[in-house]
Amino acid sequence: MFKALKPGGILGVVEHRGDPNKPQDARAASGYVNEDYAIELIKAAGFELWRAARSTPIPGHQGLRAGSLDPAA
Repeated sequence: MFKALKPGGILGVVEHRGDPNKPQDARAASGYVNEDYAIELIKAAGFELWRAARSTPIPGHQGLRAGSLDPAA
């Protein structure tokens, strides 16, 4: 994915946040992804964290995590 973006391109991620106190299932069968795990995978692909923000939690969900990851120069 990193190689597919033009230089200076931005990857935006919106994902359900998993419980950081539980181990991350690599397949994310529950549909939830631990924030640290997602950032680690995306950085390993060549991106760097540019900005992170949290949106308002949805009732019945653990909340959403929205962040922008900017490709490393």
